Amino acid sequence: MSHKRTWCILAACFLASFLSLLFFSRSSFLYPINTWVDSNASLTVGSAMMRGQVLYVDIFDQRGPFLYFLYGLASLVSSTTFTGVFLLECLSFTVFLFYAYRVATLYVTKNALFVIPILAIIPSSKAFGLGGSPEELLLPVFAYGLYSLLAFLRTPDLERPSTTSLLVNGFLCGAVLWTKYSLLGFYVGAVLALTIALIVRKHAKQILPVYGLFLGGLVLATIPWILYFGLHHAISDWLQGYFVTNLTNYMVNSEGIGERVFSLIESIRNTLARNLQYTIFFIIGMIWVLFGKKQFLSALEKISILLSATLLTLVIYSGGKDYYYYGIPLSVFSVFGIILVLRLVELYLDRTAVLRTVSKIGLVALSMLLLFFGLTTSRNTPFLSAKTDEYILFRFRDTIKKSESPTLMNFGSLDLGLFNVCDIAPSTKYFCKLNLRSDEMVQEIDGYLLSGSVEYVVSLYDDLAMRFERYELVDSGYSVINEGRADVFLYRLKSAAPLN
Repeated sequence: MSHKRTWCILAACFLASFLSLLFFSRSSFLYPINTWVDSNASLTVGSAMMRGQVLYVDIFDQRGPFLYFLYGLASLVSSTTFTGVFLLECLSFTVFLFYAYRVATLYVTKNALFVIPILAIIPSSKAFGLGGSPEELLLPVFAYGLYSLLAFLRTPDLERPSTTSLLVNGFLCGAVLWTKYSLLGFYVGAVLALTIALIVRKHAKQILPVYGLFLGGLVLATIPWILYFGLHHAISDWLQGYFVTNLTNYMVNSEGIGERVFSLIESIRNTLARNLQYTIFFIIGMIWVLFGKKQFLSALEKISILLSATLLTLVIYSGGKDYYYYGIPLSVFSVFGIILVLRLVELYLDRTAVLRTVSKIGLVALSMLLLFFGLTTSRNTPFLSAKTDEYILFRFRDTIKKSESPTLMNFGSLDLGLFNVCDIAPSTKYFCKLNLRSDEMVQEIDGYLLSGSVEYVVSLYDDLAMRFERYELVDSGYSVINEGRADVFLYRLKSAAPLN
């Protein structure tokens, strides 16, 4: 592909990403603020890290440090809005669409560009959430890994993937490891498939060099975190806060293997049923991969696709949880369903000029139909019409800003977004209630309020002042919050200085 064409394709991908996320991500400037508690927690932690707080020591959230580094960069653009996060999402989704397109070009000679608008509908799915999940931000990583693996398999004269490709994939695997290690199933499957391919092609002597280069890239992605936590004498806090916390909190205790299998199947079924924007193509694509003719898909390609997709899915859902955003990585494999549609168009509707015109009109119509489906089913578009005064956080901000040096925390929920709206860094390690079974966290949070350690508390509970007598209710209201609307309450320390 020429440099000029590459830049043209990238521009098309960026345009599709921007327009899609403009409507389907609440990080977009069409929405007053992204109210998703998960994304707000990530932005709060990322911003705090940029201000010098040490992750897992001064401030705690259980996800990986690379995620908070990305959000920290976004906070440098704006620490009070999601402008930086929106740009991050646009760049991430642009790269995803570009490599999905590159995958398509391996199998179709015409109409591959239609992959871009069809996949651009993914952010309208339920699994996308409100925008900014680690699963979403890692989509380009999986797309690049898939493309580089299949490109190698379709070049039989190569003994092994290039040094650059292996180092980059190793580095990206490290990025996944230090963002959300439960998504590593993709790389387990990809490396296993590559090993099989090297053996089948009689290049087994290349296995150790391949592993060495891949691990070298992974180490390069890990060294910055060893230095960061090492310089802060926090290696044990890092390993405890990230690995031990997640391993002990996100595994459901099951009665036996049968129940685990049933839970896994049920989770996959739920994901497929509630994300039809892309799961239709996912299902069609997997069927084609399984039963398609070998002249289109070699046995090694089929093994590689199925291994990476299967192990990604199994590892994601092996803990027995079924959060709706878990399913977004599966959208990477939807490209194969679209490829099948484009191949059929090439085979049967590309014989005359008239049929070619009809096929292109049909593909445009399919893209428009999917766009309409997305606009009418997205969980976010109904809030496009919400006015700023429907977000009580801005009213709370005006009250809090009257204090000279306000401190703040959430009680009883994840981050409701007030830290970011007010541009306040948490003064306590546990700044909100995380999705953890942790007696330490509960005791610490109760201790903060019993001792009056923070001036303001935002909560979804209307009885906090009865439980903690040091605080009084100063404002409340029904508001757009998190994924919908709810009553939100702001409490203030009674002994605090009078407001300005």
